[in-house]
Amino acid sequence: MSSGQQLARIFQRSLTLLSQNLTNANKGITCGCRVTSRKYQNGTFSVNRFLHTSTNLTQKNGHNFSTASDVQLQKDNDPNSKDLVISKVNDTLHREDLGRLFAVIHVQGKQRKVTAEDLVVLRGHFYPTIGDKIRMEKVLLVGGKDFTLVGRPILSRKQVKVEATVLEKTLSHFIVNFDYRPRRKLKTFNLKRDNYTVLLINSIEVNPVLET
Repeated sequence: MSSGQQLARIFQRSLTLLSQNLTNANKGITCGCRVTSRKYQNGTFSVNRFLHTSTNLTQKNGHNFSTASDVQLQKDNDPNSKDLVISKVNDTLHREDLGRLFAVIHVQGKQRKVTAEDLVVLRGHFYPTIGDKIRMEKVLLVGGKDFTLVGRPILSRKQVKVEATVLEKTLSHFIVNFDYRPRRKLKTFNLKRDNYTVLLINSIEVNPVLET
């Protein structure tokens, strides 16, 4: 068996899948292989003579293939489609059965997916004290069961409002830091506790989408 036949067997499955998806099958499949061996040093040859391809895949499979020019893609800057989406979202926001809303907020360098009455634990120093009511300024996303509003990168203050209350400020469990270096008589043993802040998400409010 020649080297071309061996390579044809290796690539036969991939080329068969490729040939089934070709829209223009008038030209045969030509597989150019580059080999680096003792016999073929830096040489190329074609293995299409070891493969059998159909001359007309559309007639063989009975499928009607469409080209990219036949597919009409909807433009993103179409004002009619934007107005339709805005009106649907506004109608959803005015309904009584809006459901439970969720939001993705950015706080303390991390993104958290929250909903009303959720508890969020923040690690590290946090300036507000116990009992303070705060508003999350960085809201990346808000949505419900029928819609989702995504910010670029954050939503406007006029669009969404997420409020929270500081419930507790405490310390974490003891974290052991032990360092031992042999033959140097060095041993260090330290206990560390990080600051924890617990937030309660009070409410998530969404205003109707502006027409502009």
